[in-house]
Amino acid sequence: MRRPLFETSEDLDREATATKALCEHLGADAIKLPMRSRADQLLHREGECVAIVEAKCRNISSARYEDYMLSASKYNALCDWAEKGFNTYLLVRWTDTTGYIQIPTEHDTGTGGRYDRGDLSDIEAMVYIPVDSFTFIDGE
Repeated sequence: MRRPLFETSEDLDREATATKALCEHLGADAIKLPMRSRADQLLHREGECVAIVEAKCRNISSARYEDYMLSASKYNALCDWAEKGFNTYLLVRWTDTTGYIQIPTEHDTGTGGRYDRGDLSDIEAMVYIPVDSFTFIDGE
């Protein structure tokens, strides 16, 4: 059975805004990757791949939690890109700033997820990445 797709057009618009900020910071352009890629964007400059990016948007301040929580399966998919030789970034847009971090990175592990949608598949193994280890590109 397939999981429902929770991503909305508004989510995609927010991700595009965050990706645009990273592209301006790195002097690159973005191409949306297909869902089966397990990442959101390929950043390129003059036809050469600069990075693979997973973009996330949160409706909270970057100061709300000490760690950014990401599913271990998503983290491992990003590590697969890195193992193939790509610069791989997790990009997060909070309400007050946008930051990115290269994957793989130091992190803790645990169990967590979303409880608000009533989908038991949302609770899984997680990685916890310290927010203060991100490079911030705008905001405070």
